[in-house]
Amino acid sequence: METSPIKSEKQLLETCKFLLAVLSVLLRTVGYVIRAAWRLLRPVPLKDVNGQIALVTGAGHGIGRQLAIQLSQLGCDVICVDINAESNQQVVDIINKQNSGENDNDGVVIKGKGGSAGMRPGQAFAYSCDVSDRLAVFRLAAEVCSRFGRVDILVNNAGIMPPQPILDTDPADVVNIVNINLLAHFWTIMAFLPKMIENGSGHIVAVSSMAGLSGLANKVPYSATKFGVAGLMDALAEEFKLKSQNIMTTCAHPYFVQTRDDIPEVLDLRLPQLAPSYVAKAIIQAMLRNQESVSIPCQLRFFAHLLRMLPQDARHAWRDVFYTKVSTVNQPISSLTIA
Repeated sequence: METSPIKSEKQLLETCKFLLAVLSVLLRTVGYVIRAAWRLLRPVPLKDVNGQIALVTGAGHGIGRQLAIQLSQLGCDVICVDINAESNQQVVDIINKQNSGENDNDGVVIKGKGGSAGMRPGQAFAYSCDVSDRLAVFRLAAEVCSRFGRVDILVNNAGIMPPQPILDTDPADVVNIVNINLLAHFWTIMAFLPKMIENGSGHIVAVSSMAGLSGLANKVPYSATKFGVAGLMDALAEEFKLKSQNIMTTCAHPYFVQTRDDIPEVLDLRLPQLAPSYVAKAIIQAMLRNQESVSIPCQLRFFAHLLRMLPQDARHAWRDVFYTKVSTVNQPISSLTIA
């Protein structure tokens, strides 16, 4: 069956348009790469978050604890959310000592008067919530928005990371990991995003993991949820762009972090573990520069993506060099609190 001349001309025109679009993007990509290289020498200026309301889940310890403290030092009022009310209140008490310039028990120096001229110190407020419970999250959002009016920065940090071989993992534990590490992100976003859209601005930060870019043995459910978080944030950024909404996103992929002593695992790592304060600072810096994605250390994201382009045998060989071995110690997941 012959194609009509008109249809052939339309197809040729569409093909030409496509090729021109590809050429245009290639040229712009060169410019973007040059600009990115220049930004390594001259980073993007940090935006000002003084006076904003930040909500941090899993604020009771580890990365969440440091995120809450450091955001308060930037002048944010911080809503600390954790299922562990005791440890959460300890963080709130640390932050609320800012005005007196005292030191907290972790050796974190809290600067009086916000640490710089013109910056007021941020205050902290404790809320206990199981973020895997959708109804509890929506009740929390209603209470927070009623009291504070809005949340400008939402930091989804809560998570659990139990190490178990896949065949030793109880199905109920898999559900628990998915509920806390992944579905909780959906519930907080759905609860707090409408107010951000109404106010015309906001920033959503998600703490994923390098396990969300390169899977880990003995942490299969954990790795799966962290890949899910990365996909969620990537799709969310595209949706905001499509709708021209002024909502920023940042997805952080930290390497192994020294957060817990009670996790039943033995680590054998090529690279050293990171301090929570270092990771929190890098996440906040990325947020203040409106970076959509960041790995900590920053080189690991490039390495993880490069591995996926290599032949399978080469990929395995490089992973053997930069090994991350997790050995398990039997302990029920129910004994672990939300991170």
